[in-house]
Amino acid sequence: MFSYRIKILCNYLGLSFLCSIIFFILLSYSPTQSQLWFANFGDYMADFLNNFTILSHNDPYNVIADADSEKLYYLNYPILGCDRAYPPFAYFIFKLIFLITPNEPYARLAFSQYFIFCMAAFYLIVLNNNLKAKSWIKTLIILAFITSGIFMSSLERGNIIYLSCLGVAFFVFYNHSANKYIREMSLISLCVAVNIKIAPVIFGVMLWQEKRYKDIIHCIFYCCLMFFLPLLSFEGGMLDNIAAFCNNLSFQINAYSSRGNINLQYLPYGYIFSLYIYPYLAKFICIMAFFAFWFQKEYWKKIAIITVFMLVSSAISANYMLLYFFIFMTLFFSKTDYSKLDFIYMILFVIMFSPIQIFVQGVNIYDDVLKISRLALLAFLAFESLDDLTNFILNKISKKEASL
Repeated sequence: MFSYRIKILCNYLGLSFLCSIIFFILLSYSPTQSQLWFANFGDYMADFLNNFTILSHNDPYNVIADADSEKLYYLNYPILGCDRAYPPFAYFIFKLIFLITPNEPYARLAFSQYFIFCMAAFYLIVLNNNLKAKSWIKTLIILAFITSGIFMSSLERGNIIYLSCLGVAFFVFYNHSANKYIREMSLISLCVAVNIKIAPVIFGVMLWQEKRYKDIIHCIFYCCLMFFLPLLSFEGGMLDNIAAFCNNLSFQINAYSSRGNINLQYLPYGYIFSLYIYPYLAKFICIMAFFAFWFQKEYWKKIAIITVFMLVSSAISANYMLLYFFIFMTLFFSKTDYSKLDFIYMILFVIMFSPIQIFVQGVNIYDDVLKISRLALLAFLAFESLDDLTNFILNKISKKEASL
């Protein structure tokens, strides 16, 4: 008789690899290899390479009068420069890479690939080192992560989120370390993650809940250093750059919030909920999750609640934000005690990360699978929050009855 843990692991791995096989079969319908995940191959590694164009002027936030070289990049934006909303630390990293690479398109493409692949590899190494399972099971789980839709498409996009995920992962796994230096490194890692993608700042709630106020002060100090010091290396002056950053971020929030993100603005049209019901239901589930977090005792569930809450409540939450899921999924697959509800979680993981939701030219099921994936995300948060709140209420009742 197989243990429940083995059943869940085998089902997850089997279903994940089955979805990957189906995806690569569907890929045969694509007219050309250059139309693998994007209709235009010129968009390959765009999230990384576009920043080289921006930093060629060393003024990442402000409007450039002579923008002929950036005409194509800003074609879809009514205001030049509106998409320049990375925190200064992220642009400083782009600037360093821009300065050390030869001024040749292929050289910069090659180095960009190298950097992103290294960040992705380090992220997977941290996950692998914290997976508590046999070596062959760990290998298969990491392989399932790699062949997931989110991981593959984010690699092709060349998004620097892998560095942010690496920072959050190091914080989650090592912020309770007995070694004070490793513990401090975990705080710095979280600050790096926040200064790459602002959303991980919500993980600071863990420090607040544990009354680690000294660590919170350390994080504020590190974040301020990482935010303000890079501004000194850019043209335009610190105050002007801060104002431009805020303006660009505000515009980007308005531009992206209704473009199929994972946040509350996204509505899976034609699926179960009407235009008016879905946002309210999603917000209600988020409120439940907020209260459930404070009552939760299991570490993986606390991280899961924070992560999903971060995704669905963030104003800008593109598909690649699901990469943060691998952190608490590592904790989930390291458990030894599973319940029937965990089997439901496993099914939802498979749905959310199925590579079938990656766009394949000539195949029409992409949008439907993407909508189902969004509903699976919301369902996961709902199931987890209801389970936590129910257990909390039942425990309170049992304690009250025992005291009588």
